[in-house]
Amino acid sequence: MPQYRFGDFRVDTDTVEVWGPDGPRDVEPQVFGVLQYLVEQGDRLVTKTELLESVWGNTFVSESALTTRIKQARRALDDDGSRQWAIRTVHGRGYRFVPTVELVPAPSSTPPVTSLPDELRMGSRRRFCGREPELELGEVVLAGATPDSPVGWVWLLGEPGIGKSRLAAELAARAHARGHRVVFGRNSEDLRVPYQPFVEVIGQLTAPAQTDDEVPDLPPELLTLLPTSPAAGRGEPAAADNPGVGDEGRRFHLFEAVARWLGSCALARPLTVVVDDVHWAAESTLQLLAHLQQRPGDAAVTIVLTARDTAPDASDRIADLIARAQGRPRTTVVPLAGLDAADAADLVAAEGLDMAEVMRQTAGNPLFLQAVDPVAGAVHIEGAVRRRLATLPVDIQDTLRMLSVLGLEFELTVAAAAQQRDELDLLEELESAVAARLLEDIGVDRFRFTHALVRSALREQVGSARRSRMHRRIADALGELFPGDPAHLPELAFHTAEASQVDAALRPVAVDRLRRAAAAASDRFSFEESADLLRRARGLADGLDDASRARLALDHGAAESRAGRNMPATRIFEEAITLAAGTGDVALRVEAALGYENARWRPGLAGDGSLVHLDEAVALLDGATASGRSLPTETDLRAGLAVARLRALAMSGRRDEADTAFRQARELASSLDSPTLEANVLSVYLGHVVLHRSAAEARPMIERLAELEPLITDGDVALHSLHDRIMFATITGDVAECRRLVALMGDAQLRYRSSFWEFVRTNQEAMEAFYRGDLATSERLSEHCLDLARGLPDEDGTGAYGLRMFLIRREQDRLGAVAPMIRTVVAGSGGDAVWTPGLAWLLAETGAAEEAAEVLGDLKASGWRVPIDAMWSTVMVFLAETMVRVGDRDACALLRGKLSGHAGTNVVTGSGQLCFGRVDRYLGMLSFTLGELALAERQLGEALEGDAAGGSVLWANESRWWLSRVRRAQGHEAEADAMARVVAGEARAHGLARLARLAAEELA
Repeated sequence: MPQYRFGDFRVDTDTVEVWGPDGPRDVEPQVFGVLQYLVEQGDRLVTKTELLESVWGNTFVSESALTTRIKQARRALDDDGSRQWAIRTVHGRGYRFVPTVELVPAPSSTPPVTSLPDELRMGSRRRFCGREPELELGEVVLAGATPDSPVGWVWLLGEPGIGKSRLAAELAARAHARGHRVVFGRNSEDLRVPYQPFVEVIGQLTAPAQTDDEVPDLPPELLTLLPTSPAAGRGEPAAADNPGVGDEGRRFHLFEAVARWLGSCALARPLTVVVDDVHWAAESTLQLLAHLQQRPGDAAVTIVLTARDTAPDASDRIADLIARAQGRPRTTVVPLAGLDAADAADLVAAEGLDMAEVMRQTAGNPLFLQAVDPVAGAVHIEGAVRRRLATLPVDIQDTLRMLSVLGLEFELTVAAAAQQRDELDLLEELESAVAARLLEDIGVDRFRFTHALVRSALREQVGSARRSRMHRRIADALGELFPGDPAHLPELAFHTAEASQVDAALRPVAVDRLRRAAAAASDRFSFEESADLLRRARGLADGLDDASRARLALDHGAAESRAGRNMPATRIFEEAITLAAGTGDVALRVEAALGYENARWRPGLAGDGSLVHLDEAVALLDGATASGRSLPTETDLRAGLAVARLRALAMSGRRDEADTAFRQARELASSLDSPTLEANVLSVYLGHVVLHRSAAEARPMIERLAELEPLITDGDVALHSLHDRIMFATITGDVAECRRLVALMGDAQLRYRSSFWEFVRTNQEAMEAFYRGDLATSERLSEHCLDLARGLPDEDGTGAYGLRMFLIRREQDRLGAVAPMIRTVVAGSGGDAVWTPGLAWLLAETGAAEEAAEVLGDLKASGWRVPIDAMWSTVMVFLAETMVRVGDRDACALLRGKLSGHAGTNVVTGSGQLCFGRVDRYLGMLSFTLGELALAERQLGEALEGDAAGGSVLWANESRWWLSRVRRAQGHEAEADAMARVVAGEARAHGLARLARLAAEELA
C-alpha cells in the first residue's frame, strides 16, 4: 500500500502509522483515516460532509467529533489551529491539505521508536535560545546510559520562568534522537497526589499505544500505586512475602519494585524519565525520589527533574535531595541563570528596545523577556497576560479566567461540563487562547496554561466569591463525569473543600471526600498526604457530631503517627480523647487513649500523662464488659492496654505497679495464646525495668524471648526482642552472642526495612567500635547515626552523638575542645541528669576539682538519688569518676554501695549508645580511693580479665592502668612499671592518647 511524504512527515497506509522527525506519532484509527483522506486529496477542498461520509460511512457522527479528530490529526503533524501549516480550515466549508505530497516506496525496516509524550513534544516546539553549556551537561549524562551504568540524574534548578521545563523538553528531544524511550510525569500545583509523576509514567509505559515486547508486564507490587487498579488501596502486594512487615518496610518494597521495573523497561533501550515541577511534589513522591537516588545498582535509566530553588517554593527536603546528588556518578545539578544579552535579544526579537534596560528589568529570565512590551519595553507578567487577553473577545477572556480555577492543566470534558458549555464551542475558544499563547494544547482534549505564572495572573482576576462558585461547578462536573473513579478523587475532594469555604451546606460532603482521599493516600503508604487531607477535613467538620469529629481526629492522629510526626499526633489524639468523651462509644475512647500513649512515649519522657487516659480507658472497658455490652474489638483493645499501661508505669518510675502490670499482661498473653503479645510484653518490661535492675532477673526472660523468636509475627516486636537480647549480651559481657545477634538484627532489619531500627543498630555498631578502642570507626559511625536521626521525624540524635563524642574526645585527650559545648548544654538543660554529672567529670579531669564538687552539690545533698532507668549506670560512672578525682571518700563509699550489686556486668548507656566495660573497674577505683588496696586489686583484676576477654583494648588498658597504680601503692614498683609500659604501647598503637599520656606520667 502507498506511503506519502511531506516535509519531515510520512504517512504509512500499510502499517497505519504517522512518522515525524522524532519517530512514530500516536494516532487513533479514525484520526488516521481523516488524515489519510485529506493527504490523498492533495490541496483540494474537502467538505465536512464529504469527510464524514468517507471516513465514517453511514455511521452518524457529530460535527464536534470531526473537529476533535482534525485537532488530533494536526497534533500528529506538529500543527495547530493557529498555524495551520498542514491542515487549513476553510470556514463554513471544510478543509484543505496544504503541503506538497510525494508518493514514496515503503522502507524495508522500521526502528522500534515510540513518540515523545505530548507534553514534551509541545514543549520542544517553543522557541529555544542559548543554554548550550547546560545542554551539554545534560547530554553527558544521557550519553552514559548503559545497562551497566548507574541511574543518571539531571537536576534543572531555577526561579519561575527561567526555562527549566523548556530545557527539559530539549533534553528529552535529544534523548529521543539517541533512541531512548522517553516518558513524562508532572506534579500538580493545587493537589498533592501520592506518587503522581510515577503513576503517570507507569500509565504511559503500559498504554496500548506504547506497549511492545520491550516493556515488561507491570509487577503485582506496583498495582497498589494505580488508583484505577482493582488491587489499588489494599497495600498488600509490596510485602506479601514478608509477613509482619510494617508501613516503612512495605513502602521500601514498593519503592524497590518501582526501581526494578524501570530498570527492566530500559533493558532493550535506554529510558529517560522527565519529572516536572518537583517543588510541588507530594512528600511520598520525594521519598520515592530519595530512594531511587540513594539506591545502588545499574540501569540504562536517566531521570531529568525540574524544580524551583527560590522562595517561597524552595524546600529543605528538595535541597537535601540535591545535596545528596552532588558528586554522584552520572549526575549533574544545573542551576539556570538568566540568558545573556545576545540570547535575550534573539528571544525578544523586537527592534528599537533598550536591551540594557530590558536586561536590568528581566535579568535574562526567558518568561519575563517574552513579557516585554514590544513598544514601551516595560516588563510585567500580568500586563503581558492582559495584553494577550486583549486580543481575544470578552467572552473568551472570561472563560480563561474561570478555567484558571480548574488547574494548571485541565481536560476539555471537565472544562465544558463545569462551564455548562458545548464541547465544540468551548474548543474553538480554547484554540484561540492557544493562538494567543495563553494555553498549550498538550494532548487529546487536554490543555495547559503556558506557565504557572500566567495561570496565577488570570486567577488573581477572579474574585473569591466567584472563584468559590466555580470550584462548586468543577466539583459537580467531576462527580457527574467520573462517579466513584478513584483517579479523580483528589481533585474532587480539593474542589469540594474549596467550594465549601462559602457554601457551609457542602461541608459534610467535603469532609467525606477528603476522608476518602486520605484513606486512599494511606493505602499507598502516603501518610503525610493523608494527614494533610484529614487536617483540612477537620477544619470543615465543626457542624458534625462529636463521634464523627472524634473519629476524624483519631484517623488524623494515626496518619501523623504513621508519618513519624509523633509530637503533633500526641496533641491530636488528646483532642480525640476529649471529643470521644462526649460519646457513648467505648471502643473509640479506648483507641484514642492507646493512640495517645503510642505517639507520646519516648525515652526520657515520663508516662504519667498517658496513665491518666489509659486508666480511664481500662475503667470504661471493664464497665462495658460488666454491663454485658459486647465489643467486637475487645481482645485487641485489652492487649493494647496491657502493653501501653506497662510501658507508661515503667517510664513513670512506678516500679512496683509496673511489676504487677507485667504479671497481668503476661497472663493475658498466655490466655490469648499470643507469642507476639508475650514477646512485646517481655520486651517492654526488660527494656524499661529489668535490664537496668538485675541481669540475673533478666536472664530467664531473655531465654524466653529466644524461644518465642520464630513465632513472632510483628516485625517491630521481632526487632525489639532482638535488641533486648543484644543489650543483655552486652551487659553480661557475652561478646560472641552479642555479635551473633547483631548480625541477626542486620538481617531482620533488611527484611523489615525500618529506618528507626537501622538507627538503633548503627548506634550499637558505634558502641562496639568505641568499646574495642577503635575511635576513628566509632566517630564515623556516630556521624552516620546523626545523619540517620535527621531522617527520622521527632528523633533527636544529638544527645547520643554528643555523649559519644565527649567520650571519644576524652580518649583522644582533647577534652578541652568540648568543654565550652558541654557548659552550654548544661546551662540550657535545667540540671539534666546526664550532662550535669558529665560536666562535673570534665571539670575534675581538667583540674577544676572544687568547681566539679560545686556542680554536684544538689545531687550529693539528695544522697545521690538518680532515676533508675536506662541512663542510671552511666550517671553512676560519671559520678564515680568525678568523686575519685575530687577525693570525696564519703561519696565514694556511698557510690560503691550503689554499684556493688552490678559487679560482673558491663555498664551500657541507654539503648546501646556506649559501653564502659566492667562495673568492677569503677568499684576498684572507688575502693582504691577509700584505701582498700586488696579489694581494689581483686576488683580491678576481674575488670581487666572481663574487658580483655571482650576484646576491649580501651577498657582493658584502663583497668590495667588503675591496677598499676594499686600495685605501686602496694610497693610493687617493677610490676607497676611493667603494666604501665604495656598500657603505653597498646595505647599508642591504637591512638588512645589519654591513656598513653597517663601511662607516660606513671612511668616518669
